[in-house]
Amino acid sequence: MSTKTVVVTGVSGFVGGDITQLLLDQGYHVRGLTRSSKLVHLKTVFAGYGSSFEVVEVNAFSSWGVRNVAQG
Repeated sequence: MSTKTVVVTGVSGFVGGDITQLLLDQGYHVRGLTRSSKLVHLKTVFAGYGSSFEVVEVNAFSSWGVRNVAQG
C-alpha cells in the first residue's frame, strides 16, 4: 500500500470519480475536493476504502482553501 496522498479535484464528477477509483485501487490515499454538498454521498460511495479516502468541501475560488487542503 502506498503512503502517498493524491489530491483529486472535482471528485464528485464523472472523470474525478473514475480517477479516484483507479488511485484507490492502486493503493493510494486520496483526498478528494468538491465544491458541491455531495460529501455524504461521496463518503458512502468510497466507504469500502476506509481511511484511504477523505473528501473535503472547498471553495474553488479560495486560494487559502485549496492550499490548506493540499497541505493536509
